[in-house]
Amino acid sequence: MKREEAARILGVTGQTVVNWRLAGKIKAYKKQSGHYDYDNETIYNLAAQTDLRMTIAYCRSTEKQDLEEQKKCLTAFCESMDWQIDETILEVSTGITFDKRRNFIKLLELVERNKVKRVIIADKNILSQTGFDMFERLFEIHGTEIIVTDLSEEQIKKSEILDELISLLTCYN
Repeated sequence: MKREEAARILGVTGQTVVNWRLAGKIKAYKKQSGHYDYDNETIYNLAAQTDLRMTIAYCRSTEKQDLEEQKKCLTAFCESMDWQIDETILEVSTGITFDKRRNFIKLLELVERNKVKRVIIADKNILSQTGFDMFERLFEIHGTEIIVTDLSEEQIKKSEILDELISLLTCYN
């Protein structure tokens, strides 16, 4: 792979990739042109190292006021597990359609780039009302664990499910 692609996957500059190659941290093969081809396995293994990966709390609700409650609960959960939250992603949106979920797309891109060790969510429906198993498998392929805290019904409004069903029905009308 090219240096620019390796840098993108690792989340570093091209010069850092060169420095790591010179230090022996990354395998690379010199081409006849004088450019280097960086070893895919080395790049992906380095990207998957714990010290380079984040813990992300993902909160989604159809109601803005519910987000702060989710955030508090996830923060308390992570503190009890002695995990530092590197980023909290908040999103006011339904769990049915993905076209307006810019922050969820950002999360998927981070997972795809092997930047995320774990994603903490309050309930599996927070990630997606349908297809949670598919996302769980996708995250697993990239070495990302999804932690579902299963917060009580009091902490996640019962009306959330009703809102999602209404959204689903109007989506297919």
